[in-house]
Amino acid sequence: MPIPDWVHDLVASKTGTDASDKMDGTTGDDTIDAGAGEDTVAGEEGSDLIDAGEGNDTVYGDMGDGFEQGLDATPLVLDINNIQSISHDGSLGSAGNNAVFSDVATLEDGTKVWGRLVLVEKSNPDMSVQFGYTAGAEILLGGDDPGDQATFRLEFFDPDTNEPVYLNSTATFNDVDDNSGYGDAEAVIIDGNSFTSFGVSSDSSLGTAVDGSIVTATGSDYNDYTDQDAWFSAGFEDKSSIEFTLQTREGWAGFTLSGSTIDDPVTTGIEQGADTVLAGDGSDVVYGQGGDDSLFGEAGDDSLDGGDGDDVLDGGTGADTLIGGAGGDTLSGGEGDDYIEGGAGNDSLTTGLGNDTLIGGEGDDTLMNSAGDDSLVGGVGNDSIVATDGNDTLIGGDGADTMYGGNDDDLLVGGNDNDLMYGESGHDSLEGGGGDDVMDGGLGNDTLIGGIGGDTIAGGDGDDYIEGGDGDDSLTTGLGNDTLIGGAGNDTLRNSAGDDSLVGGAGDDSIVATDGNDTLEGGDGADTMYGGNDDDLLVGGSGDDQMHGEADADTFRMSDGFGNDTLTGGEAGNDYDTVDVSAVTTGVTVTYTGDEAGTITDGSDTITFSEIEALKLTDQGDVVDASADSAGVSIDAGAGDDTVTLGAGDDSITTGAGYDELILTGAGGIDTVSDFSIADDDSDGFFNDQLDVSDLTGGTGPDGAVRTSDISVTDDGSGNALLTFPGGEKLVLQGVAPSQITTTAQLISAGIPCFTPDVLLATRRGAVPAGRIRVGDMLQTADNGFQPVIWVGKRTLSPAELAQHPHLRPYCLRPGGLLSPERPMLLSPQHRLLAGPKAFGQDTQLGESFLSAKLLAAVDENCTQQAGAANPVTYVHLMTERHEVIFAEGIATETFWPGPEAIRGLCAADRRELFGLFPELAAVHGLVGEHGRGLVRRAYGDLARQALKRRNLQHMHAA
Repeated sequence: MPIPDWVHDLVASKTGTDASDKMDGTTGDDTIDAGAGEDTVAGEEGSDLIDAGEGNDTVYGDMGDGFEQGLDATPLVLDINNIQSISHDGSLGSAGNNAVFSDVATLEDGTKVWGRLVLVEKSNPDMSVQFGYTAGAEILLGGDDPGDQATFRLEFFDPDTNEPVYLNSTATFNDVDDNSGYGDAEAVIIDGNSFTSFGVSSDSSLGTAVDGSIVTATGSDYNDYTDQDAWFSAGFEDKSSIEFTLQTREGWAGFTLSGSTIDDPVTTGIEQGADTVLAGDGSDVVYGQGGDDSLFGEAGDDSLDGGDGDDVLDGGTGADTLIGGAGGDTLSGGEGDDYIEGGAGNDSLTTGLGNDTLIGGEGDDTLMNSAGDDSLVGGVGNDSIVATDGNDTLIGGDGADTMYGGNDDDLLVGGNDNDLMYGESGHDSLEGGGGDDVMDGGLGNDTLIGGIGGDTIAGGDGDDYIEGGDGDDSLTTGLGNDTLIGGAGNDTLRNSAGDDSLVGGAGDDSIVATDGNDTLEGGDGADTMYGGNDDDLLVGGSGDDQMHGEADADTFRMSDGFGNDTLTGGEAGNDYDTVDVSAVTTGVTVTYTGDEAGTITDGSDTITFSEIEALKLTDQGDVVDASADSAGVSIDAGAGDDTVTLGAGDDSITTGAGYDELILTGAGGIDTVSDFSIADDDSDGFFNDQLDVSDLTGGTGPDGAVRTSDISVTDDGSGNALLTFPGGEKLVLQGVAPSQITTTAQLISAGIPCFTPDVLLATRRGAVPAGRIRVGDMLQTADNGFQPVIWVGKRTLSPAELAQHPHLRPYCLRPGGLLSPERPMLLSPQHRLLAGPKAFGQDTQLGESFLSAKLLAAVDENCTQQAGAANPVTYVHLMTERHEVIFAEGIATETFWPGPEAIRGLCAADRRELFGLFPELAAVHGLVGEHGRGLVRRAYGDLARQALKRRNLQHMHAA
């Protein structure tokens, strides 16, 4: 800020030397040129023009009382009982006379301050001035001329050190009245050099006259000492002494300071002098004090304090300290590393080059920097803070502030109100704090933290990190790879182009992505998400979420407690959408309701999905029914024992670890299994993974059931086994060579059923499948030639029944074992087979004996094993006139013997039919053990051979 030429031209009326001068102005408007040297200049009263000149000067625009922070104290009191000493010349008194009072004020910590009351001057030499006349008249003025005046100075000091004490306090003069008997009045006169304000009661009887910074309070009525209408108070700050003038009436007039305050004061500020100070070269200290001052630091590291009033401070060059004080000040630091503090009032703070600190203080301030790494603090009030170049720190403080970061990497910190914050260019950090803030990061990789309140935050271009915090926030971004975190509250998040991460947090959030491979995470609450274009990841969290993948290949990822969500994949673009529930720790059930649509539930929460091309399931036992899908599904079943029912389209399945079951339907399609396991980890004779073809038709089994001989196994052209079923269905087992699943035994191990009704029996007509035997057919027996069948029974058990009752699962006999059938065959667990003497080793006493399929498996575990529950099984019962040994698949077995266990295993219709043939067997139903078997022997006959018990197994060995 340049200094006007007229200022320099006026500095001429009072001139110092080049030495260290001490210069005081007058009560008028002074012009002072201090000259060179380390000067101390006090302008005193009036609007002064001071040129400090060269040297390290100290300049006071008003009184030269120095500058120290005042201590808050109680109102001043002059008490006759506290007079410690009186110095008085003659009967009338003269300048310099004084009285010392103890305890004129008390500090907040209880410290007592003493005062020295000094008579400075009196207008009439014949006027009498006395100290300590009486209580309430500690100052007594007397004379024959009304209007005579005496000026006093009250000095504050520490009684222990005799050092001055700077106070902030009030002086109250009681009983300023008019002597009705004489027609004249008392008066108190103060000015702005000592006092900053004055006060009277709201119903004051005083007449107050203000002339610039001089205030005169004149009595207009006769009042009692306690009547506050005649009280006059004056406030002061940062003073070690005060001056006041008392005016007497005709006769005697008593005055004191009561230590009281007016109950309902009307307070008015006192105008201070408008000083202009040119500090010149050197490190100067300038105090503007009261008034609208203009302080110019010029060259050097200056300290400028404007004090009260609307001041203009210009630091000039150098590392300056500028304090505006009270009032609407304009402060400019100039070049150098400056410290600028506006103080109370609506201030304007600016800087030049350098790393500066600007503090607005109270009021609606405007702060603006220039180049340099600056700190700009608004303080209390609605501030405007504008940074330009440099890595700046902007702190709004209390109030609704507006901040602009400008260029470079800035830090902007709001307060508890509704702030406007603009990072502009550079990698900025913005912290909103409390309130509903509006924040814009601008260009650069910015960090924006909203804090408490409903904030509106825009990241702008660049890779931004945005966190809304508590409250219902709105977060948006520009170009770049951004991270948006809504935090608590019902937030709205929206990105622009870039691979962004959008996290809603707690609350019912709305998350909208546009372009880029984005990650959307709802968090707690009922959230709504839109993935937009490109390949997005949508993570639901807890709550009932609405999730839309929109265009391209999106992934929906769920974990435990995912809620009742609705997922829509979208069909636009490179469409391949996936639902990933692999993090769920319990198995799920998937039910397709149509093409690419269905539900997923873990028993507590349910996902409803549509337009989904692929599923990634849990590592637990999952159940999938895709039979309603005709478009083709892609399923990664994960680890665990999974059951997957395929649909009509071309399905792609990854079974994962575990014992998995694939259920083929008759709808056609070319299905692919990427990792069908042909290992037999539990040594049960079956592959780890199983095929269920019970829903397929067109085979040679009963009712068109598919059996091993109906399946064609070829190479798919890539070395993988291609299984073709009678109805045209095809299945590719990737990683399984055709040679590994071609034979009947291999197909049985894969779960292709060798139905018990297909077991070939020796009859008069040759080998006939058990399922085709009818009543009257002649079976070849070991003992009695061909014998007719008198009754046929059948019972079919579903996979669910076999799983619920594992003891009913069939046993499979393979060639090469202790009893070696010509083909693999399935038998019920209790069906008996005949073993010859050679099977019993050293124990020749056993002879030929029956043993159940279950017992045979205990000694012939390599070739006799219990089957799984993947496929249904039909047990066929053939009964002759008596129990016979017959032949099935080249080995000796038995006809049906109606023991208690066998009768319990029949269906109700078969039992009724059997009891019609043998009514006496009806009594067997419900019996157990030997008692029931004895009744069968009497009604029907004994077994054709003895039956082995488990204790006999120690004598047997595998052939």
